[in-house]
Amino acid sequence: MQQNRRKKRREKLREKERLKMAVMEKLKMFVVNEPIVAASCLIGGVGLFLPAVVKPMLDSFEPSKKVRQPALNDVVAGMTGKNQ
Repeated sequence: MQQNRRKKRREKLREKERLKMAVMEKLKMFVVNEPIVAASCLIGGVGLFLPAVVKPMLDSFEPSKKVRQPALNDVVAGMTGKNQ
């Protein structure tokens, strides 16, 4: 009985491996036959991934202390070289 379970488990794993190999083979064929479309899909995937993952990560970080915004007069004086 135990050997029968092991045999079934091994057969399931082999079937999964065959399926993975078939999918990878089809993906390789797609990339070779349609490189522009494959590159576009890759770029689109990155474009969807970045805002969905990176933005929440950045929002989760809290700044150590808030920086005071300088007065507009000080900025203009610094850019023009005129001291008040």
